This record gives sequence, C-alpha cells and structure tokens, in this order.
Amino acid sequence: MTGMDSMMSPSPTKKKPPSRLPPQRQGKINIFAAAKQEDSRPESVNEDEEEEEGEGEDDSDVGEPTIVVSKLTAPRREEPVSPVSVELPPSLPPSRPASQLSQPKLRTPVQSGKQTESSIPPSTSKTKVRRPRITPEMERVCVKIWSSLADLLVPGNNFSETGKQPNAKDTIIVLQTIAAQPIPDPTSTTEVSSPSTRSTLSSILGIEILGPAANTPQQTLTAEVLLALLTTQNFSMPLVALKARLTAKETGSSGSKQSAAAMGAGTRALYSCVAKKLVQIDRGGGTQVVKLETS
Repeated sequence: MTGMDSMMSPSPTKKKPPSRLPPQRQGKINIFAAAKQEDSRPESVNEDEEEEEGEGEDDSDVGEPTIVVSKLTAPRREEPVSPVSVELPPSLPPSRPASQLSQPKLRTPVQSGKQTESSIPPSTSKTKVRRPRITPEMERVCVKIWSSLADLLVPGNNFSETGKQPNAKDTIIVLQTIAAQPIPDPTSTTEVSSPSTRSTLSSILGIEILGPAANTPQQTLTAEVLLALLTTQNFSMPLVALKARLTAKETGSSGSKQSAAAMGAGTRALYSCVAKKLVQIDRGGGTQVVKLETS
C-alpha cells in the first residue's frame, strides 16, 4: 500500500471512556448541558435537525436518569363576595306605612259662657262704622244743619227752648240712625212706626222727643244726603255718585222699586238741601260736584 492509501484510509475511532461519575451527578450534568445547548442553538435550525439531535442524545444517554424540578403552587382560594349594603343618610327618617301616619289634630274652641267672635254667625255680628275726624269746619256745618233742618230730622225736639244743639259727633250718630231706617211707601195708608228709633235718638240727644214715631221718605233720604257728604273728603262728591247712592237707598235691600213716588224722593231731598243753602252743586267743570256749604 502506498502512502496515499494510508492517508485515505479512515482512522480508527476512539471510544469514549465510560463516565465514572455517580448516576445522580451525571443526571444533573445532563440537565445543564441540555439547557446550554438549547440556548446556543441558532434560530434557523429547523424542526428536523432538532429531532435528529434529540435522537442522538437519547441514544447516548440511555439509562441515565433525568431529574426535572417543578415548583408546586397551591390552588388559589377565592374569597366570598360580600353582599352590597346601602346605608341611608341620617337625615332621612325611615319610611312608615300610611296607616301609622298621624293625622293633624284640630283644636276645638273651649266651651265657655261667653261666645267667641268666631262662633258668632256673620249675620248677627256687628260691623264697625267708620267715623270721620271731627274738625272745627265740621262743627260749623253741623250748626247750620240743625238751624235749618232740625224739625225735619228730629220732629218734636226742644232745641230752640234749651238753646243746645247736638255737636258734630252726636250729629253723625243721629244721621246714621235715621238713614238706617227703611223708606216707607208714600202711597200706602199704613204708617210704619219706629219707636226704637225715637228712643235711640232720645238717649243720644239726652232729651225727650215728642214728635211722631213714623219716619218719612224725605226725612230718611235727607239724612242720607247729609251723611254721605259729611263722611267724604272735603265734604264733596260727584253728583252721579250721590244719585246712585240715593237710588240704592230707594230700591231697598230687596232690589225692587217700591213706587214711582218713592223713586223721586231722593231728588227732592237733595234739592231741598240746596234750597236751604246747606248744599250747592258745582257745574263749572266737566263733572258736576255736590258739596256742603262751609261758609
């Protein structure tokens, strides 16, 4: 054989001496070696090469135990879900059923011997009449009224004998008493007597009235004219308003006209006062005004 044949002939393979390490140590070394080979392996190696290498390693390491260490984890314990609780604010009181709701208590008036104002029916309760302020000018007007119409307003008086006439305060009370009387029908033959009016006037004036007890339409409506002017500002009012007041008095509370004679009594009473120079009608402006003579 030539030298080239000897060079081309394969050299005998050297056998790997058997490992003298204990089996447990050899298993650990195999684990670390396998992990190192996996880290150093390139990404381009395909799956076939990985399988071939795996088969070679298995053949060479047959009979060598492999220890795999795994960490055991305890199962997760689920906590019970607590129910949702809603707390009411302290300002809101707990709701109660409708049957337990208290009804408002009504106060009953205390029963006593005297009647309270709320227990008196409206028809029987007395209404206060507003009285005007007494002035020296009003006193002069009242003196003229009694000097001209004393016999018409209070028949049977003795003012001329005593020389004493009612003052302004008493004059207003007397006119209110006379004007409050109903107007009798002039065509009726039955006289309407008013003894209570005569006794009231006697107690107010402090004298005994000897005149007739029956009132007349002119007496009542004249008192209405004078009272209306005395209780207004500046002792004057529009003629239209005064005639409307007299018409309401003539009509009465029933709202029906009593008679044609009674309906004209208000106008006659007004012009009677004009004739006595107690009242004058101012026709200068657009509105006719009736006023008392204060001079």
